[in-house]
Amino acid sequence: MLNRLYLLPLLFCLSACGATSEVAINEPLPTARPLATEMPNPMAQPAVKDSPSPLASSPLVSSSPLSERSPSPVPSVAPLVLKQGAFRNGFHKVSGQAQLVQLEGRSVLRLENFYTENGPDLYVYLVRNETGTPRNEQDQINLGKLRSTTGSFNMDIPAGVDLSGVQSATIWCQAFRVNFGFARFQAP
Repeated sequence: MLNRLYLLPLLFCLSACGATSEVAINEPLPTARPLATEMPNPMAQPAVKDSPSPLASSPLVSSSPLSERSPSPVPSVAPLVLKQGAFRNGFHKVSGQAQLVQLEGRSVLRLENFYTENGPDLYVYLVRNETGTPRNEQDQINLGKLRSTTGSFNMDIPAGVDLSGVQSATIWCQAFRVNFGFARFQAP
């Protein structure tokens, strides 16, 4: 009986601070299989068909050696790492590297050798503070549900997002408002 009396103040405090909010969690957990997507290679050769072009037989197209050469690769800009950091534990074990990468006009968050303990309702946020815990809606950029608990993969960053104020990436449990772990960014 005495043990139950000690639980009442604890339950009251938890309900007052919103820790026991009723959130239905009927979603599957992120896959535990490792994802392995490679960093895009900007110098990859475009696929070239072996069959001749339909225009090659046209009298308007010259069959000089110049037109028979395979197309030269279009120069691309190499991936540019803007910021990077190592994951550290929050309320759960998280490890690996996070990089903000600029790729041909778009930005991605690259997770390398990533691992986190599994949990419900896990999302990836870019956060405008060093703690990895968003203080309000303006403090975070939601990149969507965590795709895997292990591996190396990219998370797309919406176009037009200003990354200059981003200081960390976090694995965030929305259902329980818990920071699983975060990476504090530094210049490469």
